Amino acid sequence: MMSQLKTLTQGSVVLFQGDSITNAFRKPEEVGTSYRLGAGWAMIVAAKLQAQYPQMQLAFENRGVSGNGLSDLLARWQEDCLSLKPTVLSVLVGVNEVLRDRSRKVVDIEAFKSRYQQLLEMTRRNLPQIQLVLCEPFLLPSAAPGVTVTDPSAIAPELCVRLRPCQQMVRELARQWKAVFVPLQEPLDRVAATTGTAYWLFDGVHPNAAGQWLIAREWLLAVAGLTL
Repeated sequence: MMSQLKTLTQGSVVLFQGDSITNAFRKPEEVGTSYRLGAGWAMIVAAKLQAQYPQMQLAFENRGVSGNGLSDLLARWQEDCLSLKPTVLSVLVGVNEVLRDRSRKVVDIEAFKSRYQQLLEMTRRNLPQIQLVLCEPFLLPSAAPGVTVTDPSAIAPELCVRLRPCQQMVRELARQWKAVFVPLQEPLDRVAATTGTAYWLFDGVHPNAAGQWLIAREWLLAVAGLTL
């Protein structure tokens, strides 16, 4: 039965890294993992796997930080990744590269690629046996409740288009580094087409409960071969 978990093995230590979408209001100072993992998709993944496979003694850590982009991850990588010695590293990052400067017509994709490469090189150099999991960054066109679509805080369709080169780059990096790729944009596009964005991502960026479940489902399917 355990063999179906694909990339997870006995005693795997899984580290979730990224921005606010991964952070999900985690409380790192708490003893209980239910608080340390946050209230989002990382918690759902850990809960499913630990409850279903207690004999595997899987461990999970969440070090996502709200507002982070690749340069922020690089600055804290020694403390928040390498020193933890994970056996599986899951990264979901990229949306803040688009959102930080909404006036830019294009993302600096070469800088994005260079920073992501640096992150992966540093990780593999220090942890050569690590299993990498690269999650696709995503956006859906929307305005938060009470915000018009012309408001600067809204996610205009052009921003979604601007993210596409980053999404393609993550897919290419996953192939290059023999990492597991977790597709997220297409599953979100598909469900939002019938319900609207706000049911899944309340502001086009951050998931509601249903969105957290969807991300967890896609992660489990890609990484462990499981369904929720």
